[in-house]
Amino acid sequence: MNSSKSVNKRRRTAGVAVVGLLALAIATIAMPAAAHKGKGKPHHAGFKTSQGAMLDPALPGATVTPLITVGETLPGSSYTFESIPDGIALRKGKGWKVEAYVNHETSTVPFPFTPGTPPVQGTGFNDFTNAMLSKLTLSRHGAGILRGKYVIESEQNYQRFCSNTIVGRREGFSRPLLFANEEATDLVNRTGTAWPAGANPEQAGVVAAHDLKSGQTRPI
Repeated sequence: MNSSKSVNKRRRTAGVAVVGLLALAIATIAMPAAAHKGKGKPHHAGFKTSQGAMLDPALPGATVTPLITVGETLPGSSYTFESIPDGIALRKGKGWKVEAYVNHETSTVPFPFTPGTPPVQGTGFNDFTNAMLSKLTLSRHGAGILRGKYVIESEQNYQRFCSNTIVGRREGFSRPLLFANEEATDLVNRTGTAWPAGANPEQAGVVAAHDLKSGQTRPI
């Protein structure tokens, strides 16, 4: 019972903390609203959570604006922000938008795994989904969230996405790719139900390469 409370607290804290970091990062690349005047661009404020910030500014004069927290669903959408957000990569979108790619370090493999216990939800605590990657589209006017979707879904059976990064021509690639790494060494099934491992499992720990243009993902 205490363990469950600790896990939930960790997830809530991680959720609000990471969006605080996201807001600070976006602030460094966002154009001032005045720069858009006269260009005929509609102003869309986007969604921002009503939850308070759980991150303190580290620089004098800096502010923290939470954008979204775990469990919240965007208005008019089926997208719900999942637990354990981790690595974040930012990319300039079309016009007055910013694309934020957020890892969710979830895994259906119990952690820590206790041998001899039945493989059910809640044993040794495990998550309800495999790792996922969110794509959030934000307004450069004020960093409000305009859209959200999962570009890597639970059904693709990746585990515990940790850090991520976007690469392109500057790094020697012909098109922009996002690399998300699995922080895991578990044996899992790459098709069907990820865990418990079947007769021909694969060891987790790959890097998932997501093509930002085609939307396809493959392990490398």
